[in-house]
Amino acid sequence: MVSHKEARKLKQAQRRGMTGLANAAAAEAPISLSFTLRGYEDGKPFERELHALDRWATQAADSISVTISTTSAPHTDIKVFPPLTVHLKQRASVFIGGQLWNTAFILACWFYSRHAHGIHDYGALRVCEVGAGIGLLALALAALDARVTATDLADVVPILDDNVARNPHLAMGAGGVPRITAAALDWGDKDAVVPGYPFDLVVACDCIYSEVSAGDLVECLVRLCSPVEAGGKAPATTVWVVSEVRNESIQQAFLEQAREIFEIGYMDIVKDVAPYLPAELRAGLNVRWYIMKLKPGKEE
Repeated sequence: MVSHKEARKLKQAQRRGMTGLANAAAAEAPISLSFTLRGYEDGKPFERELHALDRWATQAADSISVTISTTSAPHTDIKVFPPLTVHLKQRASVFIGGQLWNTAFILACWFYSRHAHGIHDYGALRVCEVGAGIGLLALALAALDARVTATDLADVVPILDDNVARNPHLAMGAGGVPRITAAALDWGDKDAVVPGYPFDLVVACDCIYSEVSAGDLVECLVRLCSPVEAGGKAPATTVWVVSEVRNESIQQAFLEQAREIFEIGYMDIVKDVAPYLPAELRAGLNVRWYIMKLKPGKEE
């Protein structure tokens, strides 16, 4: 487990690395992000285009159009793909799940970029997203041909369904076969049946936000993992928990419970995440990416 002292050192090293990466990226950024916010301000409609993350402005909008694209750049092996554009509606009245959070932008760009670099092919990968919110990451994965089950609380699912319907070009595969399914999932419901199980990958994006909910999140992740193979071989399911670090004590509360059940490693943000993000997202990047595998004998 990362101690508070180790966490401070990790954050300091990450900041130093990000400064260098941001400077190096200024002249060459083969992945780009833009998003258009629409809504009402002082009773008047507005439309505003952004390239850098601004959570408060984003969450104040009624609708968002996100575009991730590749451009040719010297000395890179990146492929130029058609832009990925996702149209989303928000509903601020639905607690935290009805709005878009920064880490969803980061992961959507990362998956798209890794695919463009030829590092990962997500075709037919079975993915479950926990806390999918309004669906940006789930739709981005579906666009890359993954088979996605996007889960959240029951009152968020209508927003997910609506956004899936707004993006048929991403949500539907060959022959009109759906690549994404929205499903209700309460982390504390031990009897919940999640469509699409078993999964190759479970992703929880910005789900570490409360010490109270940490235990339910861990137990939910366990139930979504298919059992460890006989003979102590590698678990069939990988879990990625990616969180913006706002409160270190909440991160520790999650880890204290997760480490009893999962083997936990860490994605190197400086080396393995930042280089695949648009330049505007690299500066000030403050996320932690846990790579988790179920320990033998800990399955439900």
